Amino acid sequence: MGKLGDLTGKALGAPLRALIPKNPWLRLAVIALPVLIIASFLEPVLSLLGKGVDLITGTLTPLLDNAVGRLVLLNLIVVGVAVGAWYALRERWRKLRSGLVLRHHLAGVASLLGDERARTRELFRKVATTKCPPPAEFPHASEDAKIKLARLALEDGESDEALAWLTLVKEKKLPRELQRSLVQLRARALVQQGEVLPESVEKEVRTGLDRFARDPRLLELLRRQLLDRGALEEAARVQGELVQAASPRSEPAERQRWIDDLVRAGDAALAAGDARRAMKLAKQARDLGESVAAGCLVGNVRLAEGRVRDAIREWGSTRSTEGLGRIAEVLEQEPGAVSPRELLECCPTEGALLLAARDLARRGQQDQALRAARRAARTLGPTPTVTAVLSEILGLCGRDGEAAQLADEAVLRLVAPERQSQGG
Repeated sequence: MGKLGDLTGKALGAPLRALIPKNPWLRLAVIALPVLIIASFLEPVLSLLGKGVDLITGTLTPLLDNAVGRLVLLNLIVVGVAVGAWYALRERWRKLRSGLVLRHHLAGVASLLGDERARTRELFRKVATTKCPPPAEFPHASEDAKIKLARLALEDGESDEALAWLTLVKEKKLPRELQRSLVQLRARALVQQGEVLPESVEKEVRTGLDRFARDPRLLELLRRQLLDRGALEEAARVQGELVQAASPRSEPAERQRWIDDLVRAGDAALAAGDARRAMKLAKQARDLGESVAAGCLVGNVRLAEGRVRDAIREWGSTRSTEGLGRIAEVLEQEPGAVSPRELLECCPTEGALLLAARDLARRGQQDQALRAARRAARTLGPTPTVTAVLSEILGLCGRDGEAAQLADEAVLRLVAPERQSQGG
C-alpha cells in the first residue's frame, strides 16, 4: 500500500518537477516570485495591522505606568472575559432554564395523575407565570399549564379563576388539540359562571363547533343550552350527532338518551296539538331501539286522534307498567271502550288480566271476574296496586267485607316503607 502511494505521488509531481529549473538560484527565484506578488497585495493589510498594534501599545503604555491605569485595565479585562463567557455560555444557560420549566411541567402532570391537587396547582402556576424561555421539547408548556389550571379551577367550581387563566392563554400558533381544550373550557366556564346571557353562551358553543365539528364536549354543552331554552327537537338532533361521535363504549348510553330526547320532543309536540309531528318523532325513537316511552307516546298520539283501540294496542305492545297504567286510566274514563277479550289480545299480560277482571265485574259477570282476579293476583303478588284493584273488584262483586280488608292491607303496605325509613 505504501509503495502504491509513493508511485502515485511521484506520478502527480512529475509535471511540477519538470517545470522547476534545476539551477538552485533559478528555482529559488521561481518560488519567491509568487510569494512576493502575494505579499504586495497583503501589504496594506499588514500595514493596517501594524498601525493597530501601535495604537494598542500606545494606549496601554500610559495605563501601565500608574496604579489607576493598571486598575482600569484590569477591570476592562474582567469585563471582557465576563462578556465573552456570557456569549459562550448563554445557550447552555437558556437550556438549563428551559429544562427547569419542562421539569416543573412534567412534575405537575405526575402530581395531577397522583391526585395531589395543591402541589399540581403550585407546579403549573410556576410554569404558567415563568419568564424563562420555553423548552424546545414542548414550546407550549406555559399555555398548556394555564389550560390545566383553568380545568382544575372549573372542577373546584371556581369559574372566575378559570376564565382568568383562559384569558391569559395566547392562542396564536397553539396546537390544534390545545385550541380544542381552550374552546371547550371557555364554554364550560361561561356556562358554570352563569353571568353571561344564554344566547351568548350558545353562540360561543356554536362558534367552537364551527372549528371543531362533532366535538362531544361542545355538543353536550349545546344540547344542555337547547334543553334549557325549550328547543327540544333541536336538542334531540344534537344528541343524534353525539351518538355518531361517541365511542363504542358510550354509544349505547348516548343512543338511549337520544331516544329519551326524541320522546320528550314528541310529548311537547303532542301537547302543542301537533299530533303528526309527535308521531314522526315517536316512530324515529322506536326505530332506534326498543323503548317503552316511545311506544307509550305512539299510544298517546292514537288516543289524541280518537283511536282508543289502537291506543290500547300500542300501550299493550310495550308490556310495561307505564303502558298498563295508561290503559287503566283510559278504561277508568271510558268503561267498556274495549271488551275484556280485546284487552287481553292487545296486552296479553297478568296486569291486563286484572284490568279485564275489573271490567267483567262492572259488566256483572262476577264469577268470571273473581276467577280472573285470583289468577292475576297469584302471579303478580300482593303489591299495593294489585291489592287496591282486587279490593275494587270484590266491592263490585258485592263482597264488601273482603274488599275493606284488602283495602286496609293496601294502605298498610303503602305506609310500611315510610315507617321502615323512619325507624332506620
